[in-house]
Parts: sequence; C-alpha cells; structure tokens
Amino acid sequence: MSTARELGQWGDLVDYALTTDNHAMMLDALSLTMKWQEIRDQWLPKARIEETTRIYIIYSHCSMTDGVLDGAEQAIKGGFNEALRRWWQLPASGLMCKHAPLMELQELMELIESIRIINSMNDMTGQYTDIKVGVCGGEGVIEGV
Repeated sequence: MSTARELGQWGDLVDYALTTDNHAMMLDALSLTMKWQEIRDQWLPKARIEETTRIYIIYSHCSMTDGVLDGAEQAIKGGFNEALRRWWQLPASGLMCKHAPLMELQELMELIESIRIINSMNDMTGQYTDIKVGVCGGEGVIEGV
C-alpha cells in the first residue's frame, strides 16, 4: 500500500479498498483523484468511518463542488477542531509526528482561502451580471458566460 501511495497508483488503492471493504482508504484514494461527485453520491452515505480531519477536508471539497460554501465552511471548522484536538495530544518532542497534522492544517487554510476567493469573485461578478463562480472537480467554473 505504501508503494502504491508513493507511486500515485490511486486506482490500485481504490481496488484494494473495495476488496477489503476499507471505507477510509477508499475515501482517501478517491479524494486524491478528485472524484468528489462519486465520493458524495456513493461513498459518504454508506461509509462507516471515524470523523477525522481528512474526512472533514473531503466533506468541504464535496460541499464546494456542489456550490454550498456554507457547508464547506462548517466542514472546515470541524476539521480545525479535530486537527487542534489531535495536535494537543501529540508528544512535546519530535518533529516527524507533527508532519501529518501540519499538512492537514495547511490544507484547511488553503480551503479557507479558496472559499474567500470564490466569495470575493461572486461579490464582484454579482455587481455586473448573473455570473456565479463555483468549483467543479477541483477547478474553477464560471457559470452564465
């Protein structure tokens, strides 16, 4: 599994997660391929997983893809709460154990900034036309052009 991750073999990880019925691995592998629609429609409703920071990040991506920025903000807040809870449980020494939580916090900050930019663009375009900016599959989309 670690070799598949290092080589970016997300399809193989998805196949392995299907055969082992590992929902957390499935969601993680699908999120790395940015298949937000599939995650939201097929896997989140039936996933039996712990609410981790990574799951909150996935929720926020799915909400942003649907254009529900308030839902994305709520998921990000939940992600921050979980990340900070985990952070304070880490041992005081050693940097390696802090790498994964720092990466998750960075991704949460990037999501906050993305929402801020989308809201700013919606405010600017709303002054002139009915153009709305959203996110689709990880890329910006301008509707109504």
